Amino acid sequence: MSVFFVSRDRILDKLDAGNLPRNGPTEMYAGYGRGYRCAACDSTITPYDVEHEMDFGGGVTCRMHLACAHIWQVECERRAAEERERTR
Repeated sequence: MSVFFVSRDRILDKLDAGNLPRNGPTEMYAGYGRGYRCAACDSTITPYDVEHEMDFGGGVTCRMHLACAHIWQVECERRAAEERERTR
């Protein structure tokens, strides 16, 4: 199984459990990894990886790999679109 599917499944599980934010960050920064754990896939973000640091306000900060951040964003947008469609 590819890392993409493992990460996507883990991100979906964390979104369902409320362990990842569902709304976009108030601020976002990108740079090379500094050894933090990815909030999405739980793997270390190494200096060879691009790290997205996202501040959500209220002291909530998440760091994710570039690919994990993309999957997270797409899933949040998909869920928001489904919710808008359901409430029409």
